Amino acid sequence: MNNLDVCDLVWGALRSGGIEITLRPTYRWVNRNAVRYHECLVACPGRDTREMSAREFVPALEECGLIRLLDRHVFRRVVALLGEQPDLVVEVNVSALSAVVDVSWEAVFLSLPDTPNVAHRLVVVISNAASVDASRVWAFARRLQQLGCPVSVS
Repeated sequence: MNNLDVCDLVWGALRSGGIEITLRPTYRWVNRNAVRYHECLVACPGRDTREMSAREFVPALEECGLIRLLDRHVFRRVVALLGEQPDLVVEVNVSALSAVVDVSWEAVFLSLPDTPNVAHRLVVVISNAASVDASRVWAFARRLQQLGCPVSVS
């Protein structure tokens, strides 16, 4: 399947609510029974009955310039989950290509102060930062940190 076909599938899944989010627990080193946080894994229905993992479709979205749509969608869904589950801590990945402080992200950021006790439980990992302007990524990371989110840049 070429990148445009992959992007078309993901776009359709975004519109129809077909993007799947799974939370995979990561355990503490000292106490293997205690969950430290949950990693947010994203999947999309493929053409056949099999789901595509993010590893399979994120590169196509990045190449076609559509990764920001997926990242904001997942980010919003995770913020909603954290609002519903006060003991949950979730790590969410954001592509460095999405990490731009602009109007579309500002709308997402504005929802965080309205949901007390959420931002500090939303761990944001900005991935592939070497591929973009570092000052842009750091401005995005600082904005998240100002809102109370722990941020990691890889």
